[in-house]
Amino acid sequence: MASANAYANYSLSEPCISASDGIACADAANPDVLRAIDSVGRERWQVGLGGASLLDSAEFSGSLDDLQGQMGAVEDDSSSSEKYLVVTGSDVTTAQKDGSKLNLGERGTVDTGSADVTGIDLSHDATLLSVAEPVEGIGEASPPQIVSSILVGTDGEVASKLPHSRAKTLADQGLLGGEVVQAHTLAWSDDELIYTDQTTGIVAVYRAG
Repeated sequence: MASANAYANYSLSEPCISASDGIACADAANPDVLRAIDSVGRERWQVGLGGASLLDSAEFSGSLDDLQGQMGAVEDDSSSSEKYLVVTGSDVTTAQKDGSKLNLGERGTVDTGSADVTGIDLSHDATLLSVAEPVEGIGEASPPQIVSSILVGTDGEVASKLPHSRAKTLADQGLLGGEVVQAHTLAWSDDELIYTDQTTGIVAVYRAG
């Protein structure tokens, strides 16, 4: 187990990737550089992220050296598209968002509308996305957001998402600036999918397969 003091001498920013023998985080001064620090505080390597960003803290099932080998999946991209680094087990892939379309490679393309992508979970056959939709028309420096999930089946079709009519109803309720409303959120717990709607108090559990 690494001590937090092992990383105290480095200026790093979250989220980070944890490996069996250390962590890899973006450099606080240069977020396009991923720095790997082992469990005794030695810097092992630096690699460029090629314009990609890590949305969530992730656990890589191998070592830092294994992670460095996987980083070849991240290629420099001069386009204006948003690009995300996705870590699943011992694999590292990228997803690219161009306008409203999120390209997940072999898993197809998902239309996320005007929402910001905040999480990508490829740990199961079905793809699970987390998105946040800013509520327009609120005269605040920080507009309220509606946070929800999109579940994409193995056929590439959207199986579950927050209906547009429901999102509009929530947006019309006079939300406060900075308020975050969680509606229609999904999360994996082993092979069970947990559905939660904070606005109604409904919680449901679905078993995969």
